[in-house]
Amino acid sequence: MPSDDINTDSTTTSRRWVVIEPPKGLVPINVGELWRYRDLLWFLTLRDVVVRYKQTLFGVLWAVIPPLVQMVIFGVLFTLLMERTPTVPGVPYAISAFSALVPWHLFANSVNKAGGSVVSNRNLITKVYFPRLLTPMSPILAALFDFAIAFVVLIGIVAVFDRTTDFQFRFTWALATLPALVLLTMATAFAVSLWLSALNSIYRDIHHATRFLVQVWMISTPVVYVLDIKPKLESLGHSQQMPWLVEAAPLLAKLYELNPMSVVASGFRWAIFNSAPPDLTVAIWSCLLVLLFMVGGLFFFRRIERHFVDLV
Repeated sequence: MPSDDINTDSTTTSRRWVVIEPPKGLVPINVGELWRYRDLLWFLTLRDVVVRYKQTLFGVLWAVIPPLVQMVIFGVLFTLLMERTPTVPGVPYAISAFSALVPWHLFANSVNKAGGSVVSNRNLITKVYFPRLLTPMSPILAALFDFAIAFVVLIGIVAVFDRTTDFQFRFTWALATLPALVLLTMATAFAVSLWLSALNSIYRDIHHATRFLVQVWMISTPVVYVLDIKPKLESLGHSQQMPWLVEAAPLLAKLYELNPMSVVASGFRWAIFNSAPPDLTVAIWSCLLVLLFMVGGLFFFRRIERHFVDLV
């Protein structure tokens, strides 16, 4: 075929090259990029929900089975071992514990899944580029599905106790704080997951330590009990058997109060049962602590993510 019959100009197509470089600057997150990949975030979230309940015997009931079982077990233990169950005054222990277990399982499920999200998505990370922050974000959004189901069950339990016991539910303006408390729970889970997911890409045993961390965190949070730790620590501090607690008691009490999940647990009980509200100053400092931990986690995650392909 003669060369002049070939129109090279018409067959040439322009290509647009995209150069991917490590992020720079003092802003640890590219909001515009995350927005452009919002469809992928939705897909990853939906995938996590489907995988969780695919080929299961009880299906979505697993969203309420763990908190219900924990509520029953701790209720029996406290009844047998203590003269009075550690509950909100005038509120049955069942709904007092379940009201805090619902947001707690949102936090625990988020951290357990998101903490190992980078390694569990290794096949996707090593093949295509996308904002790596989507990997710890999607399990947290997926955990909202379980939370929604458990919260509906909580409403049903409160309604049943309102009709069958002396407990009476009252609508108050404090109920409007529930979305903010849920947001604080998700922010805390995201902040912790940023550190854990990045570290887990380097050290695989971080995934095993995560579940232990969540269990210890639960014990350190008034989830299945209601306790004012200050009088207890002060009495122990003045005890001759443990005089070192005289100086350590205030610090331990402050750390206990600054635990953001303590604010969430107390806040849920305050909103639903009109009990003592969490201290506003402590709540503000707790939120600032979560924000500081999140910003540090974003910088750490950004520093490690350039090596994810080699590490996972």
